[in-house]
Amino acid sequence: MRVPKFKLQYESQDITEEVIAYVLSITYTDRLHASSSELDISMEDRLLRWIDPWYPEKGDRLKLELFYEQNFDKLDCGRFEVDDIEFTGPPDIISLGALVQYRDWETDRKST
Repeated sequence: MRVPKFKLQYESQDITEEVIAYVLSITYTDRLHASSSELDISMEDRLLRWIDPWYPEKGDRLKLELFYEQNFDKLDCGRFEVDDIEFTGPPDIISLGALVQYRDWETDRKST
């Protein structure tokens, strides 16, 4: 059975282990033309970590990789900047919306 996995970095720090138990959904939309690729992450926040010590700010950087357990092929979704922060509840949920950083995409593309 193929089990989907992810690796999430926040401001260049791997936060996967800290958030894995709280992630409700990750949606990655790869846009080819006319608009930015998007990343949306929803997490349960009953401990209110995102309200105080982990409070995100617009412009913070995220990096996402997707893969399957037992498979070493990874999809590097790219680098994103937080563009939208939404808290809802109860239950307490944080949703982060982010747009691709074109500056980094161009740099990465030229180096391959």
